[in-house]
Amino acid sequence: MCLNKITRNILPILLLAASVIGCGSSSTPAQATLGSVLIDILLSSKFSVPAVDATATGTGSLTLNRDSGALSGSITTAGLSGAASAAHIHSGIAGVAGGVIITLENDTNIAVWNVPTGTTLSSDQMAALLSASYYINVHTSANPSGELRGQIIPDGYEVIRTSLASENEVPPVAGTNSGIGYLTINAAAKSVQGNITNTGLDDASAAHIHGAAIAGINAGVIVGFVQDTGNTAVWSLDSTMLTQADMDSLLAGATYLNVHTPAYPSGEVRGQIASAGIQVIRTSLASENEVPPVTGTNSGIGYLTVNTATREI
Repeated sequence: MCLNKITRNILPILLLAASVIGCGSSSTPAQATLGSVLIDILLSSKFSVPAVDATATGTGSLTLNRDSGALSGSITTAGLSGAASAAHIHSGIAGVAGGVIITLENDTNIAVWNVPTGTTLSSDQMAALLSASYYINVHTSANPSGELRGQIIPDGYEVIRTSLASENEVPPVAGTNSGIGYLTINAAAKSVQGNITNTGLDDASAAHIHGAAIAGINAGVIVGFVQDTGNTAVWSLDSTMLTQADMDSLLAGATYLNVHTPAYPSGEVRGQIASAGIQVIRTSLASENEVPPVTGTNSGIGYLTVNTATREI
């Protein structure tokens, strides 16, 4: 059993995977079976693409038989703005909207949606599902493009959601521009892919992963994103191999997403990449917080990066 999370400004997700190996007798060649994979899923409105003003949640699980391609499972929704009009498994990594792969069926319990009996995936579809490239999307009349979404994340993969803001820049930048970034990571393969969607940065000139640097410190570029020609607010990173040192930095909370503009060539919005077990805390300091309060307008900003598993700070 493996436990993975999307942490902090990021969603917690439970991932389970099991492999069953079968062997023949000594007089018969051994025959391996791939067995079944169980993936538990958490859904949230905050993962919808495009973004929606909703607070729905959901849970579910899928079971894939890797020998036959048979897929089964269901999701249960809560807090939708109205009755769900449809639910599907779609193609697309976290942060990307894609086409429908499988239409789910509504149960007698209207909050439950099931994978149709007899559903079978092709080898290409199984490969996509097992590389975190599929998601579940629930649609409503208020949000026909999707009000509730959950990425299907198998064992070995982690999805990190990062909020970018001007105040996170070093030094902080005045303004209310922002962004949302998603990274899909396979730590064992040292691969990363993802995307950033900006808000308010019509003239963004570049976007990168920077490191090694914890929150509050600047560092150089590790890898760059490519701007979408059809939507200049979107930046994408195709699957890219990192060095072991850079992957270690990413998993330790020592890398960040940064979007640059002509007005702020060193970066206008930034978000620290916080992997599973990493928490980043931003603290504002002021004279009035002293006990007793101190007269004055002096101030400061502090960042703490905490590994909740090792208790290292």
